Amino acid sequence: MARLAGRKILITGGASGIGHATASLFRQEGAAVAVLDRAAGAWDGAFAEVDVADPASVQRAVRAAETALGGLDGVVNAAGIFSAAGLADTTADLFSRTLAVNLMGTFLVIQAAAPILLASGSAA
Repeated sequence: MARLAGRKILITGGASGIGHATASLFRQEGAAVAVLDRAAGAWDGAFAEVDVADPASVQRAVRAAETALGGLDGVVNAAGIFSAAGLADTTADLFSRTLAVNLMGTFLVIQAAAPILLASGSAA
């Protein structure tokens, strides 16, 4: 039996990189997966476009994922950005955007998903 059979998982950043690998593995293990990302990329399942740093965008995308999957009982926050620019080349705008996506985005997604997760009775 698949280890995640019957689970309904939302994954941010799931159109590429670590998020995509996680989404693919979870689906192989039997989970229903909804991906939230800026662009669909190579994902061929439930998808909602989102800017995780924008509260309204997150609310819409989390609701879309809940609707597509019939609920949620797990969230993986894999959305993130990285810049290899050194300190001298990192602008204040780049630094702010990195914080907005990597930190605020995680907070906003969990905040939006929390009521749905709590209602599931088996959330992770």
